[in-house]
Amino acid sequence: MRKPVDNGLILVTAVMIATVLITLLTVNGTRTTTNVLVSHRSANLHQAFYLAESAVDVGLSRLRYGEHGDVPLTSLAGGTYWAEILEASEDPDLAAGQFRIRGHGESPPSSGNRRHVEVVAELIPVRPFQFALFGDQSADLLGSSFTDSYDSTKGSYHAGNPDAGWGHLGTNAIAPQAVYLSGTTEVRGSVAVRGADSSVVFQGDGAHITGVPPIIDLEEPIPMVAVEIPPALTCVDRSYTRGETVTLYGDVCYDNLSLSANASLLPDPGNPGLVVTLYLKGLLYAGGGASLGDPGSPGRLRILVSPQGGTQTLLGNSVIYAALYAPMSTVHLEGSAKIFGSLLGRHVEFESGAAVVYDRALQNVTLPLDPAAAVTVWREDEAGE
Repeated sequence: MRKPVDNGLILVTAVMIATVLITLLTVNGTRTTTNVLVSHRSANLHQAFYLAESAVDVGLSRLRYGEHGDVPLTSLAGGTYWAEILEASEDPDLAAGQFRIRGHGESPPSSGNRRHVEVVAELIPVRPFQFALFGDQSADLLGSSFTDSYDSTKGSYHAGNPDAGWGHLGTNAIAPQAVYLSGTTEVRGSVAVRGADSSVVFQGDGAHITGVPPIIDLEEPIPMVAVEIPPALTCVDRSYTRGETVTLYGDVCYDNLSLSANASLLPDPGNPGLVVTLYLKGLLYAGGGASLGDPGSPGRLRILVSPQGGTQTLLGNSVIYAALYAPMSTVHLEGSAKIFGSLLGRHVEFESGAAVVYDRALQNVTLPLDPAAAVTVWREDEAGE
Protein backbone atom coordinates (compact mmCIF):
# COMPACT_ATOMS: atom_id res chain seq x y z
CA MET A 1 0.00 0.00 0.00
CA ARG A 2 1.47 3.39 -1.09
CA LYS A 3 2.20 5.81 1.79
CA PRO A 4 0.57 9.22 1.52
CA VAL A 5 2.81 12.08 0.39
CA ASP A 6 3.70 14.56 3.12
CA ASN A 7 3.22 17.84 1.28
CA GLY A 8 4.31 19.87 4.31
CA LEU A 9 7.72 18.17 4.37
CA ILE A 10 8.24 18.85 0.69
CA LEU A 11 7.42 22.51 1.18
CA VAL A 12 9.79 22.84 4.12
CA THR A 13 12.57 21.15 2.16
CA ALA A 14 11.99 23.41 -0.84
CA VAL A 15 12.10 26.50 1.36
CA MET A 16 15.36 25.36 2.92
CA ILE A 17 16.94 24.70 -0.44
CA ALA A 18 15.79 28.11 -1.74
CA THR A 19 17.18 29.78 1.39
CA VAL A 20 20.55 28.12 0.89
CA LEU A 21 20.63 29.14 -2.78
CA ILE A 22 19.68 32.71 -1.96
CA THR A 23 22.36 32.83 0.75
CA LEU A 24 24.97 31.51 -1.66
CA LEU A 25 23.94 33.99 -4.34
CA THR A 26 24.01 36.82 -1.82
CA VAL A 27 27.47 35.83 -0.57
CA ASN A 28 28.81 35.51 -4.12
CA GLY A 29 27.22 38.80 -5.09
CA THR A 30 28.74 40.52 -2.08
CA ARG A 31 32.10 38.93 -2.84
CA THR A 32 31.87 40.07 -6.48
CA THR A 33 30.97 43.60 -5.40
CA THR A 34 33.85 43.60 -2.93
CA ASN A 35 36.25 42.35 -5.56
CA VAL A 36 35.12 45.07 -7.96
CA LEU A 37 35.59 47.72 -5.28
CA VAL A 38 39.03 46.37 -4.38
CA SER A 39 39.96 46.27 -8.04
CA HIS A 40 38.84 49.88 -8.53
CA ARG A 41 40.76 51.03 -5.47
CA SER A 42 43.87 49.17 -6.62
CA ALA A 43 43.61 50.80 -10.04
CA ASN A 44 43.15 54.22 -8.44
CA LEU A 45 46.18 53.69 -6.19
CA HIS A 46 48.28 52.68 -9.18
CA GLN A 47 47.09 55.82 -10.97
CA ALA A 48 47.92 57.89 -7.89
CA PHE A 49 51.46 56.47 -7.90
CA TYR A 50 52.02 57.47 -11.52
CA LEU A 51 50.64 60.92 -10.74
CA ALA A 52 53.10 61.25 -7.85
CA GLU A 53 55.94 60.34 -10.20
CA SER A 54 54.63 62.93 -12.67
CA ALA A 55 54.83 65.52 -9.90
CA VAL A 56 58.47 64.60 -9.32
CA ASP A 57 59.23 64.81 -13.06
CA VAL A 58 57.69 68.28 -13.22
CA GLY A 59 59.73 69.29 -10.18
CA LEU A 60 62.96 68.08 -11.80
CA SER A 61 62.10 70.00 -14.96
CA ARG A 62 61.47 73.16 -12.94
CA LEU A 63 64.87 72.80 -11.25
CA ARG A 64 66.61 72.50 -14.63
CA TYR A 65 65.10 75.82 -15.64
CA GLY A 66 66.03 77.54 -12.40
CA GLU A 67 62.54 77.48 -10.85
CA HIS A 68 62.70 76.32 -7.23
CA GLY A 69 59.07 76.93 -6.22
CA ASP A 70 56.59 74.16 -5.39
CA VAL A 71 54.62 72.36 -8.10
CA PRO A 72 50.99 73.56 -7.78
CA LEU A 73 47.95 71.28 -7.69
CA THR A 74 47.46 70.11 -11.27
CA SER A 75 44.78 67.92 -12.88
CA LEU A 76 45.85 65.05 -15.09
CA ALA A 77 44.14 61.88 -16.38
CA GLY A 78 41.23 62.01 -13.95
CA GLY A 79 43.45 62.71 -10.93
CA THR A 80 45.65 65.40 -9.44
CA TYR A 81 49.33 65.84 -8.54
CA TRP A 82 51.41 68.38 -6.64
CA ALA A 83 54.88 68.60 -5.08
CA GLU A 84 57.00 70.47 -2.57
CA ILE A 85 60.59 71.40 -3.45
CA LEU A 86 63.03 71.99 -0.59
CA GLU A 87 66.49 73.54 -0.89
CA ALA A 88 69.49 72.85 1.33
CA SER A 89 68.74 75.99 3.35
CA GLU A 90 65.31 74.53 4.22
CA ASP A 91 66.39 70.94 4.93
CA PRO A 92 69.40 70.21 7.19
CA ASP A 93 69.76 66.72 5.70
CA LEU A 94 70.59 68.14 2.26
CA ALA A 95 74.08 69.06 1.08
CA ALA A 96 74.75 72.30 -0.77
CA GLY A 97 73.33 72.13 -4.28
CA GLN A 98 70.85 69.36 -3.43
CA PHE A 99 67.05 69.51 -3.54
CA ARG A 100 64.34 67.33 -2.02
CA ILE A 101 61.18 66.86 -4.09
CA ARG A 102 58.10 65.35 -2.44
CA GLY A 103 55.60 64.39 -5.12
CA HIS A 104 51.97 63.50 -4.39
CA GLY A 105 49.24 61.96 -6.52
CA GLU A 106 45.54 61.37 -5.87
CA SER A 107 43.01 59.47 -8.00
CA PRO A 108 40.25 60.44 -8.30
CA PRO A 109 40.47 63.90 -6.70
CA SER A 110 39.34 64.17 -3.06
CA SER A 111 39.04 60.37 -2.82
CA GLY A 112 41.81 59.81 -0.31
CA ASN A 113 43.53 57.38 -2.73
CA ARG A 114 46.97 58.94 -2.45
CA ARG A 115 50.56 57.86 -3.16
CA HIS A 116 53.74 59.76 -2.39
CA VAL A 117 57.22 59.68 -3.97
CA GLU A 118 60.29 61.47 -2.64
CA VAL A 119 63.60 62.08 -4.41
CA VAL A 120 66.82 63.90 -3.66
CA ALA A 121 68.35 65.51 -6.74
CA GLU A 122 71.27 67.72 -7.63
CA LEU A 123 71.96 69.84 -10.68
CA ILE A 124 74.86 68.77 -12.89
CA PRO A 125 76.30 71.65 -14.93
CA VAL A 126 76.83 71.06 -18.64
CA ARG A 127 80.54 70.45 -19.34
CA PRO A 128 80.52 69.45 -23.02
CA PHE A 129 84.15 70.11 -23.92
CA GLN A 130 85.73 66.77 -23.04
CA PHE A 131 87.00 66.06 -26.58
CA ALA A 132 88.97 67.80 -29.26
CA LEU A 133 86.14 66.98 -31.64
CA PHE A 134 82.71 65.55 -30.93
CA GLY A 135 80.22 64.72 -33.67
CA ASP A 136 76.88 63.82 -32.16
CA GLN A 137 75.71 61.82 -35.20
CA SER A 138 78.78 61.71 -37.45
CA ALA A 139 82.39 62.81 -37.88
CA ASP A 140 84.15 62.61 -41.27
CA LEU A 141 87.88 63.35 -41.44
CA LEU A 142 89.31 63.33 -44.95
CA GLY A 143 92.57 64.28 -46.65
CA SER A 144 95.35 65.15 -44.22
CA SER A 145 93.17 66.51 -41.42
CA PHE A 146 94.10 65.79 -37.81
CA THR A 147 93.33 66.30 -34.12
CA ASP A 148 95.82 67.07 -31.36
CA SER A 149 95.95 68.77 -27.96
CA TYR A 150 97.81 71.17 -25.69
CA ASP A 151 97.17 73.24 -22.54
CA SER A 152 96.96 76.98 -23.15
CA THR A 153 97.80 77.71 -19.50
CA LYS A 154 101.27 76.24 -20.16
CA GLY A 155 101.99 78.10 -23.38
CA SER A 156 101.22 78.01 -27.08
CA TYR A 157 100.69 74.86 -29.12
CA HIS A 158 103.58 73.03 -30.72
CA ALA A 159 103.89 69.46 -31.95
CA GLY A 160 105.17 67.12 -29.26
CA ASN A 161 104.15 69.41 -26.38
CA PRO A 162 103.68 67.68 -22.98
CA ASP A 163 99.88 67.72 -23.34
CA ALA A 164 99.79 66.23 -26.84
CA GLY A 165 97.96 62.96 -27.37
CA TRP A 166 94.64 64.11 -25.89
CA GLY A 167 93.09 64.95 -29.23
CA HIS A 168 90.25 62.51 -28.65
CA LEU A 169 87.33 62.22 -31.04
CA GLY A 170 83.88 61.15 -29.82
CA THR A 171 80.37 60.45 -31.04
CA ASN A 172 76.96 59.49 -29.64
CA ALA A 173 76.18 57.65 -32.89
CA ILE A 174 75.73 53.87 -33.10
CA ALA A 175 75.36 53.57 -36.87
CA PRO A 176 78.11 51.72 -38.79
CA GLN A 177 80.88 54.00 -40.07
CA ALA A 178 79.44 57.07 -38.32
CA VAL A 179 83.10 58.00 -37.78
CA TYR A 180 84.85 57.96 -41.15
CA LEU A 181 88.63 58.37 -41.32
CA SER A 182 90.29 58.32 -44.72
CA GLY A 183 93.33 59.67 -46.57
CA THR A 184 96.20 60.35 -44.19
CA THR A 185 94.05 61.69 -41.37
CA GLU A 186 95.38 61.31 -37.86
CA VAL A 187 93.55 61.24 -34.55
CA ARG A 188 96.22 62.00 -31.98
CA GLY A 189 94.26 60.35 -29.22
CA SER A 190 91.48 57.75 -29.12
CA VAL A 191 88.04 57.48 -30.69
CA ALA A 192 85.24 57.14 -28.11
CA VAL A 193 82.05 55.34 -29.12
CA ARG A 194 79.31 53.67 -27.11
CA GLY A 195 80.34 50.20 -26.02
CA ALA A 196 83.70 50.64 -27.81
CA ASP A 197 81.90 49.30 -30.90
CA SER A 198 84.53 49.19 -33.66
CA SER A 199 81.85 48.90 -36.38
CA VAL A 200 81.02 52.57 -35.77
CA VAL A 201 84.50 53.54 -36.98
CA PHE A 202 85.81 53.24 -40.52
CA GLN A 203 89.59 53.59 -40.70
CA GLY A 204 91.17 53.76 -44.14
CA ASP A 205 94.59 52.25 -44.86
CA GLY A 206 96.40 55.58 -44.54
CA ALA A 207 94.49 56.88 -41.51
CA HIS A 208 95.95 56.64 -37.99
CA ILE A 209 94.57 56.60 -34.46
CA THR A 210 97.48 57.02 -32.07
CA GLY A 211 95.65 56.35 -28.79
CA VAL A 212 96.08 53.10 -26.88
CA PRO A 213 93.62 51.52 -27.17
CA PRO A 214 92.53 53.26 -30.37
CA ILE A 215 88.79 52.77 -29.74
CA ILE A 216 87.44 53.32 -26.23
CA ASP A 217 84.04 53.25 -24.57
CA LEU A 218 82.01 56.44 -24.40
CA GLU A 219 80.84 55.76 -20.86
CA GLU A 220 78.11 58.41 -20.85
CA PRO A 221 76.51 60.00 -23.93
CA ILE A 222 77.21 63.72 -24.23
CA PRO A 223 73.83 65.52 -23.88
CA MET A 224 72.96 67.72 -26.84
CA VAL A 225 71.32 70.60 -24.97
CA ALA A 226 69.78 73.17 -27.30
CA VAL A 227 71.08 76.74 -27.14
CA GLU A 228 68.60 79.42 -26.13
CA ILE A 229 69.54 83.00 -26.95
CA PRO A 230 68.99 85.35 -23.98
CA PRO A 231 66.03 87.67 -24.66
CA ALA A 232 68.11 90.67 -23.62
CA LEU A 233 70.46 90.22 -26.59
CA THR A 234 69.62 91.67 -30.00
CA CYS A 235 70.96 89.61 -32.89
CA VAL A 236 72.43 91.40 -35.90
CA ASP A 237 73.97 90.51 -39.28
CA ARG A 238 77.63 91.43 -39.64
CA SER A 239 80.30 90.99 -42.31
CA TYR A 240 83.92 92.00 -41.66
CA THR A 241 86.73 92.05 -44.21
CA ARG A 242 90.03 93.63 -45.32
CA GLY A 243 91.85 93.43 -42.02
CA GLU A 244 89.07 94.86 -39.85
CA THR A 245 89.52 94.17 -36.14
CA VAL A 246 86.43 93.91 -33.95
CA THR A 247 86.75 93.98 -30.16
CA LEU A 248 84.10 92.34 -27.99
CA TYR A 249 83.43 93.85 -24.56
CA GLY A 250 80.64 91.47 -23.54
CA ASP A 251 78.22 88.83 -24.75
CA VAL A 252 76.91 89.33 -28.27
CA CYS A 253 74.50 87.73 -30.74
CA TYR A 254 74.68 87.52 -34.53
CA ASP A 255 72.02 86.39 -36.97
CA ASN A 256 74.85 85.64 -39.41
CA LEU A 257 78.56 86.39 -39.09
CA SER A 258 81.09 86.52 -41.93
CA LEU A 259 84.81 87.21 -41.66
CA SER A 260 87.23 87.27 -44.59
CA ALA A 261 90.47 88.83 -45.88
CA ASN A 262 92.33 88.82 -42.54
CA ALA A 263 89.47 90.27 -40.49
CA SER A 264 89.57 89.42 -36.79
CA LEU A 265 87.18 89.35 -33.84
CA LEU A 266 88.42 88.93 -30.27
CA PRO A 267 87.56 89.58 -26.60
CA ASP A 268 88.89 92.83 -25.16
CA PRO A 269 92.70 92.43 -24.97
CA GLY A 270 92.80 94.98 -22.18
CA ASN A 271 90.68 92.79 -19.94
CA PRO A 272 92.29 89.32 -19.88
CA GLY A 273 89.76 88.03 -17.34
CA LEU A 274 86.83 88.73 -19.66
CA VAL A 275 85.00 85.68 -21.04
CA VAL A 276 82.66 86.39 -23.97
CA THR A 277 79.77 84.21 -25.11
CA LEU A 278 79.01 84.69 -28.79
CA TYR A 279 75.52 83.47 -29.70
CA LEU A 280 74.90 82.61 -33.33
CA LYS A 281 71.38 82.35 -34.68
CA GLY A 282 72.29 81.57 -38.29
CA LEU A 283 75.54 80.97 -40.15
CA LEU A 284 79.21 81.50 -39.40
CA TYR A 285 81.60 81.86 -42.33
CA ALA A 286 85.33 82.43 -41.87
CA GLY A 287 87.90 82.36 -44.66
CA GLY A 288 90.88 84.14 -46.16
CA GLY A 289 93.03 84.36 -43.04
CA ALA A 290 90.20 85.46 -40.72
CA SER A 291 90.51 84.78 -36.99
CA LEU A 292 88.21 84.65 -33.99
CA GLY A 293 89.22 84.60 -30.34
CA ASP A 294 92.31 85.12 -28.20
CA PRO A 295 95.32 83.04 -29.39
CA GLY A 296 96.68 82.95 -25.85
CA SER A 297 93.47 81.75 -24.21
CA PRO A 298 90.79 80.00 -26.34
CA GLY A 299 88.54 79.69 -23.29
CA ARG A 300 87.85 83.42 -23.39
CA LEU A 301 85.46 82.95 -26.33
CA ARG A 302 82.55 80.49 -26.34
CA ILE A 303 80.57 80.27 -29.58
CA LEU A 304 77.07 78.86 -29.06
CA VAL A 305 74.97 78.07 -32.14
CA SER A 306 71.18 77.99 -31.82
CA PRO A 307 69.03 75.22 -33.36
CA GLN A 308 68.25 77.53 -36.32
CA GLY A 309 71.91 77.53 -37.35
CA GLY A 310 72.76 75.67 -40.55
CA THR A 311 76.21 74.64 -41.78
CA GLN A 312 79.03 76.55 -40.09
CA THR A 313 81.98 76.90 -42.49
CA LEU A 314 85.68 77.60 -41.97
CA LEU A 315 87.89 77.77 -45.07
CA GLY A 316 91.43 78.52 -46.18
CA ASN A 317 93.84 79.49 -43.43
CA SER A 318 91.18 80.84 -41.09
CA VAL A 319 91.54 80.02 -37.41
CA ILE A 320 89.28 80.00 -34.37
CA TYR A 321 90.54 80.17 -30.79
CA ALA A 322 87.37 79.19 -28.94
CA ALA A 323 85.06 76.53 -27.61
CA LEU A 324 82.55 76.01 -30.42
CA TYR A 325 79.23 74.42 -29.40
CA ALA A 326 76.82 73.68 -32.28
CA PRO A 327 74.73 70.67 -31.11
CA MET A 328 72.12 70.91 -33.89
CA SER A 329 74.37 72.05 -36.75
CA THR A 330 76.87 70.77 -39.28
CA VAL A 331 80.38 72.20 -38.93
CA HIS A 332 82.54 72.09 -42.06
CA LEU A 333 86.29 72.82 -42.16
CA GLU A 334 88.53 72.58 -45.18
CA GLY A 335 91.85 73.82 -46.48
CA SER A 336 94.17 74.65 -43.58
CA ALA A 337 91.38 75.96 -41.33
CA LYS A 338 92.00 75.22 -37.65
CA ILE A 339 90.24 75.38 -34.32
CA PHE A 340 92.28 75.75 -31.14
CA GLY A 341 89.97 74.90 -28.27
CA SER A 342 87.20 72.35 -28.77
CA LEU A 343 84.46 71.59 -31.28
CA LEU A 344 81.07 69.94 -30.77
CA GLY A 345 78.57 69.62 -33.60
CA ARG A 346 75.78 67.37 -34.79
CA HIS A 347 77.73 66.50 -37.93
CA VAL A 348 81.41 67.39 -38.35
CA GLU A 349 83.24 67.39 -41.69
CA PHE A 350 87.00 67.96 -42.12
CA GLU A 351 88.69 68.08 -45.51
CA SER A 352 92.23 68.68 -46.76
CA GLY A 353 94.48 69.83 -43.91
CA ALA A 354 91.79 71.04 -41.49
CA ALA A 355 92.48 70.43 -37.80
CA VAL A 356 91.21 70.87 -34.27
CA VAL A 357 93.70 71.18 -31.41
CA TYR A 358 92.10 70.54 -28.04
CA ASP A 359 92.86 72.96 -25.23
CA ARG A 360 92.81 70.85 -22.05
CA ALA A 361 92.11 74.01 -20.06
CA LEU A 362 88.50 73.72 -21.31
CA GLN A 363 87.77 70.41 -19.52
CA ASN A 364 85.81 71.96 -16.67
CA VAL A 365 84.24 74.84 -18.57
CA THR A 366 80.48 75.05 -18.07
CA LEU A 367 78.03 76.71 -20.43
CA PRO A 368 74.91 78.81 -19.70
CA LEU A 369 72.66 75.91 -20.68
CA ASP A 370 69.97 74.01 -18.80
CA PRO A 371 71.81 71.61 -16.44
CA ALA A 372 70.94 67.97 -16.01
CA ALA A 373 69.12 66.98 -12.81
CA ALA A 374 70.65 63.81 -11.35
CA VAL A 375 68.53 61.80 -8.88
CA THR A 376 70.64 60.43 -6.03
CA VAL A 377 67.84 59.09 -3.79
CA TRP A 378 64.39 57.70 -4.72
CA ARG A 379 61.81 56.20 -2.41
CA GLU A 380 58.08 55.83 -2.00
CA ASP A 381 56.97 57.69 1.10
CA GLU A 382 54.15 55.69 2.68
CA ALA A 383 53.28 58.41 5.17
CA GLY A 384 53.49 61.22 2.65
CA GLU A 385 55.28 63.45 5.14
